[in-house]
Amino acid sequence: MLRNIATAITLSATLLYAKVPAGLYNNGESDKVLLQKHLPYGIDMSHAPLKCDQTLVNIAYISCFNYTTNTPLWSSYTITAKEVAGRSKRYRTFLYDKRLPKRHRVKTSDYTGSGYDRGHLCPNAVADGQNLKKQAQTFLMTNIAPQHPKLNREGWNYLEQAVRKWVKKRGKLNIITGVWFDNHPKYIGKRKQPKIAVPAYWYKIVYDPQRNESIAFWMPNQPVARNQWIRYKTTIDAIEEKTGIDFYPRLPKAKQTIMEKKSAKF
Repeated sequence: MLRNIATAITLSATLLYAKVPAGLYNNGESDKVLLQKHLPYGIDMSHAPLKCDQTLVNIAYISCFNYTTNTPLWSSYTITAKEVAGRSKRYRTFLYDKRLPKRHRVKTSDYTGSGYDRGHLCPNAVADGQNLKKQAQTFLMTNIAPQHPKLNREGWNYLEQAVRKWVKKRGKLNIITGVWFDNHPKYIGKRKQPKIAVPAYWYKIVYDPQRNESIAFWMPNQPVARNQWIRYKTTIDAIEEKTGIDFYPRLPKAKQTIMEKKSAKF
Protein backbone atom coordinates (compact mmCIF):
# COMPACT_ATOMS: atom_id res chain seq x y z
CA MET A 1 0.00 0.00 0.00
CA LEU A 2 1.05 3.62 0.18
CA ARG A 3 4.30 4.55 1.86
CA ASN A 4 6.32 7.65 2.70
CA ILE A 5 3.48 10.01 3.56
CA ALA A 6 4.94 13.44 3.14
CA THR A 7 5.18 15.81 6.09
CA ALA A 8 3.72 19.24 5.48
CA ILE A 9 6.24 22.00 4.84
CA THR A 10 5.47 25.69 4.51
CA LEU A 11 7.16 27.29 1.52
CA SER A 12 8.16 30.92 1.21
CA ALA A 13 7.39 33.13 -1.77
CA THR A 14 11.09 33.26 -2.63
CA LEU A 15 11.41 29.52 -3.02
CA LEU A 16 8.34 29.32 -5.21
CA TYR A 17 9.14 32.34 -7.38
CA ALA A 18 5.53 33.40 -6.89
CA LYS A 19 3.34 34.90 -4.20
CA VAL A 20 1.37 32.05 -2.64
CA PRO A 21 -0.31 31.66 0.75
CA ALA A 22 1.55 30.15 3.68
CA GLY A 23 0.60 26.56 4.53
CA LEU A 24 0.43 25.68 0.85
CA TYR A 25 0.40 21.92 1.24
CA ASN A 26 -2.01 20.92 4.00
CA ASN A 27 -3.09 24.22 5.58
CA GLY A 28 -2.74 22.69 9.05
CA GLU A 29 -5.00 19.69 8.37
CA SER A 30 -3.63 16.28 9.33
CA ASP A 31 -2.42 13.81 6.69
CA LYS A 32 -4.84 11.24 8.12
CA VAL A 33 -7.86 13.49 7.53
CA LEU A 34 -6.78 14.43 4.00
CA LEU A 35 -6.02 10.82 3.06
CA GLN A 36 -9.45 9.78 4.31
CA LYS A 37 -11.06 12.50 2.19
CA HIS A 38 -9.16 12.12 -1.08
CA LEU A 39 -8.12 8.45 -0.97
CA PRO A 40 -10.88 6.84 1.10
CA TYR A 41 -10.82 3.43 -0.61
CA GLY A 42 -7.05 3.07 -1.10
CA ILE A 43 -4.89 2.14 -4.10
CA ASP A 44 -2.77 -1.01 -4.06
CA MET A 45 0.45 -0.65 -6.10
CA SER A 46 2.04 -3.91 -4.91
CA HIS A 47 1.73 -5.61 -8.32
CA ALA A 48 2.48 -2.55 -10.47
CA PRO A 49 5.87 -2.18 -12.21
CA LEU A 50 6.24 1.41 -10.96
CA LYS A 51 5.86 2.40 -7.32
CA CYS A 52 5.00 5.44 -5.23
CA ASP A 53 8.45 6.62 -4.16
CA GLN A 54 6.80 9.53 -2.40
CA THR A 55 3.13 10.06 -1.54
CA LEU A 56 2.31 13.75 -1.34
CA VAL A 57 -0.62 14.89 0.78
CA ASN A 58 -2.34 18.15 -0.17
CA ILE A 59 -5.60 19.82 0.78
CA ALA A 60 -6.85 19.50 -2.83
CA TYR A 61 -5.61 15.98 -3.72
CA ILE A 62 -3.18 13.12 -2.97
CA SER A 63 -0.34 12.51 -5.43
CA CYS A 64 1.87 9.45 -6.01
CA PHE A 65 5.31 10.53 -7.31
CA ASN A 66 7.80 8.19 -8.99
CA TYR A 67 11.55 8.94 -9.07
CA THR A 68 12.27 6.86 -12.19
CA THR A 69 9.83 8.72 -14.43
CA ASN A 70 10.18 11.97 -12.46
CA THR A 71 6.41 12.42 -12.73
CA PRO A 72 3.35 11.66 -10.66
CA LEU A 73 1.82 8.26 -11.46
CA TRP A 74 -1.62 9.35 -10.27
CA SER A 75 -3.50 12.00 -8.34
CA SER A 76 -6.67 11.20 -6.39
CA TYR A 77 -9.24 13.66 -5.12
CA THR A 78 -12.81 13.79 -3.85
CA ILE A 79 -14.87 16.73 -5.03
CA THR A 80 -18.39 17.97 -4.30
CA ALA A 81 -20.91 20.03 -6.25
CA LYS A 82 -20.43 22.87 -3.76
CA GLU A 83 -16.68 22.92 -4.33
CA VAL A 84 -16.96 23.26 -8.12
CA ALA A 85 -19.67 25.93 -7.92
CA GLY A 86 -18.59 29.43 -8.93
CA ARG A 87 -15.12 30.64 -9.79
CA SER A 88 -12.27 32.07 -7.77
CA LYS A 89 -9.29 34.06 -8.99
CA ARG A 90 -7.25 31.71 -11.19
CA TYR A 91 -3.69 30.86 -10.16
CA ARG A 92 -1.36 30.57 -13.16
CA THR A 93 2.21 30.00 -11.91
CA PHE A 94 3.78 26.53 -11.97
CA LEU A 95 5.65 25.72 -8.75
CA TYR A 96 8.38 23.22 -7.98
CA ASP A 97 7.73 21.03 -4.95
CA LYS A 98 10.31 21.40 -2.18
CA ARG A 99 9.12 18.21 -0.46
CA LEU A 100 10.97 16.18 -3.11
CA PRO A 101 14.72 15.44 -2.96
CA LYS A 102 16.55 18.21 -4.85
CA ARG A 103 17.48 16.05 -7.85
CA HIS A 104 13.80 15.27 -8.48
CA ARG A 105 12.45 18.82 -8.20
CA VAL A 106 11.09 19.33 -11.71
CA LYS A 107 10.77 22.96 -12.75
CA THR A 108 8.46 24.48 -15.33
CA SER A 109 11.49 25.33 -17.50
CA ASP A 110 12.12 21.58 -17.98
CA TYR A 111 9.07 21.54 -20.26
CA THR A 112 10.02 24.61 -22.30
CA GLY A 113 10.55 23.75 -25.98
CA SER A 114 9.74 20.05 -25.39
CA GLY A 115 6.65 20.01 -27.58
CA TYR A 116 4.53 18.84 -24.63
CA ASP A 117 2.09 20.70 -22.43
CA ARG A 118 2.32 20.69 -18.64
CA GLY A 119 -0.66 18.39 -18.13
CA HIS A 120 -2.50 18.57 -14.80
CA LEU A 121 -3.50 15.27 -13.18
CA CYS A 122 -5.75 17.03 -10.67
CA PRO A 123 -7.15 19.75 -12.94
CA ASN A 124 -7.15 23.39 -11.97
CA ALA A 125 -10.82 23.56 -12.96
CA VAL A 126 -11.89 21.54 -9.91
CA ALA A 127 -10.56 24.31 -7.68
CA ASP A 128 -12.46 27.16 -9.38
CA GLY A 129 -14.89 27.57 -6.52
CA GLN A 130 -12.27 27.02 -3.83
CA ASN A 131 -9.48 29.07 -2.29
CA LEU A 132 -6.14 30.24 -3.65
CA LYS A 133 -4.20 27.54 -1.82
CA LYS A 134 -6.09 24.79 -3.63
CA GLN A 135 -5.63 26.66 -6.90
CA ALA A 136 -1.88 26.90 -6.30
CA GLN A 137 -1.60 23.22 -5.38
CA THR A 138 -2.82 22.10 -8.79
CA PHE A 139 0.16 23.99 -10.27
CA LEU A 140 2.73 22.07 -8.24
CA MET A 141 5.02 20.19 -10.65
CA THR A 142 4.29 17.01 -8.65
CA ASN A 143 0.80 17.22 -10.21
CA ILE A 144 2.13 17.64 -13.76
CA ALA A 145 3.17 15.21 -16.52
CA PRO A 146 3.98 15.70 -20.24
CA GLN A 147 0.79 15.75 -22.31
CA HIS A 148 0.40 16.14 -26.06
CA PRO A 149 -1.01 19.63 -26.76
CA LYS A 150 -3.77 18.25 -28.98
CA LEU A 151 -4.84 15.89 -26.22
CA ASN A 152 -4.58 18.41 -23.38
CA ARG A 153 -6.41 21.21 -25.17
CA GLU A 154 -8.99 19.13 -27.00
CA GLY A 155 -10.22 15.63 -26.10
CA TRP A 156 -8.88 15.62 -22.54
CA ASN A 157 -10.17 19.14 -21.91
CA TYR A 158 -13.67 18.11 -23.00
CA LEU A 159 -13.53 15.04 -20.77
CA GLU A 160 -12.67 17.25 -17.79
CA GLN A 161 -15.55 19.58 -18.63
CA ALA A 162 -17.84 16.53 -18.61
CA VAL A 163 -16.51 15.51 -15.18
CA ARG A 164 -17.40 18.94 -13.77
CA LYS A 165 -20.96 18.51 -15.04
CA TRP A 166 -21.16 15.03 -13.49
CA VAL A 167 -20.02 16.39 -10.10
CA LYS A 168 -22.72 19.07 -10.19
CA LYS A 169 -25.33 16.49 -11.20
CA ARG A 170 -24.35 13.73 -8.75
CA GLY A 171 -23.19 15.81 -5.78
CA LYS A 172 -19.93 14.03 -4.87
CA LEU A 173 -17.37 12.02 -6.84
CA ASN A 174 -13.97 10.46 -6.21
CA ILE A 175 -11.64 10.88 -9.19
CA ILE A 176 -8.29 9.25 -9.96
CA THR A 177 -6.24 10.58 -12.87
CA GLY A 178 -3.11 8.72 -13.87
CA VAL A 179 -0.44 8.22 -16.52
CA TRP A 180 1.10 5.04 -17.89
CA PHE A 181 4.43 4.41 -19.63
CA ASP A 182 5.59 1.92 -22.23
CA ASN A 183 8.84 0.00 -21.77
CA HIS A 184 11.01 2.55 -23.57
CA PRO A 185 9.55 6.02 -22.96
CA LYS A 186 10.76 9.23 -24.54
CA TYR A 187 12.40 11.67 -22.10
CA ILE A 188 12.32 15.47 -21.95
CA GLY A 189 13.90 18.11 -19.72
CA LYS A 190 16.79 20.55 -19.72
CA ARG A 191 18.10 18.93 -16.55
CA LYS A 192 21.00 16.47 -16.65
CA GLN A 193 19.49 13.53 -14.77
CA PRO A 194 16.94 12.29 -14.05
CA LYS A 195 14.98 13.40 -17.10
CA ILE A 196 11.17 13.44 -17.30
CA ALA A 197 9.52 10.42 -18.93
CA VAL A 198 6.70 11.00 -21.41
CA PRO A 199 3.66 8.80 -20.67
CA ALA A 200 2.19 6.68 -23.45
CA TYR A 201 -1.31 6.91 -21.97
CA TRP A 202 -3.46 9.04 -19.69
CA TYR A 203 -6.40 7.59 -17.79
CA LYS A 204 -9.22 8.89 -15.62
CA ILE A 205 -11.47 6.98 -13.22
CA VAL A 206 -14.64 8.55 -11.83
CA TYR A 207 -16.46 6.86 -8.93
CA ASP A 208 -19.82 7.79 -7.43
CA PRO A 209 -19.77 6.32 -3.89
CA GLN A 210 -23.45 7.08 -3.23
CA ARG A 211 -24.64 4.99 -6.21
CA ASN A 212 -21.61 2.66 -6.39
CA GLU A 213 -21.18 3.51 -10.08
CA SER A 214 -18.06 4.29 -12.09
CA ILE A 215 -16.93 5.42 -15.51
CA ALA A 216 -13.35 5.25 -16.80
CA PHE A 217 -11.27 6.47 -19.76
CA TRP A 218 -7.92 5.35 -21.25
CA MET A 219 -6.47 7.74 -23.85
CA PRO A 220 -3.23 7.62 -25.86
CA ASN A 221 -0.91 10.57 -25.31
CA GLN A 222 -1.58 11.66 -28.87
CA PRO A 223 -4.05 14.01 -30.57
CA VAL A 224 -7.65 13.27 -29.61
CA ALA A 225 -10.31 15.53 -31.12
CA ARG A 226 -12.69 17.35 -28.80
CA ASN A 227 -15.67 15.32 -30.03
CA GLN A 228 -13.86 11.97 -29.77
CA TRP A 229 -13.21 11.67 -26.03
CA ILE A 230 -16.22 9.43 -25.36
CA ARG A 231 -14.76 6.78 -27.70
CA TYR A 232 -12.05 6.09 -25.12
CA LYS A 233 -14.47 4.96 -22.43
CA THR A 234 -13.42 1.74 -20.72
CA THR A 235 -13.78 0.03 -17.33
CA ILE A 236 -11.76 0.05 -14.13
CA ASP A 237 -11.16 -3.69 -14.61
CA ALA A 238 -9.56 -3.00 -18.00
CA ILE A 239 -7.27 -0.31 -16.54
CA GLU A 240 -6.29 -2.60 -13.67
CA GLU A 241 -5.36 -5.31 -16.15
CA LYS A 242 -3.14 -2.92 -18.13
CA THR A 243 -1.43 -1.32 -15.12
CA GLY A 244 -1.33 -3.97 -12.39
CA ILE A 245 -2.86 -1.43 -10.00
CA ASP A 246 -5.76 -2.41 -7.73
CA PHE A 247 -8.11 0.56 -7.38
CA TYR A 248 -10.59 0.84 -4.48
CA PRO A 249 -9.28 -2.24 -2.58
CA ARG A 250 -10.94 -1.10 0.67
CA LEU A 251 -14.42 -1.35 -0.81
CA PRO A 252 -16.36 -4.50 0.08
CA LYS A 253 -15.54 -7.12 -2.56
CA ALA A 254 -19.11 -7.37 -3.83
CA LYS A 255 -19.41 -3.60 -4.40
CA GLN A 256 -15.97 -3.46 -6.00
CA THR A 257 -16.75 -6.29 -8.43
CA ILE A 258 -20.06 -4.76 -9.54
CA MET A 259 -18.84 -1.23 -10.25
CA GLU A 260 -15.42 -2.08 -11.73
CA LYS A 261 -16.61 -4.44 -14.45
CA LYS A 262 -18.71 -1.88 -16.33
CA SER A 263 -18.91 1.85 -16.95
CA ALA A 264 -22.23 3.39 -15.95
CA LYS A 265 -24.15 6.05 -17.84
CA PHE A 266 -23.12 9.34 -16.26
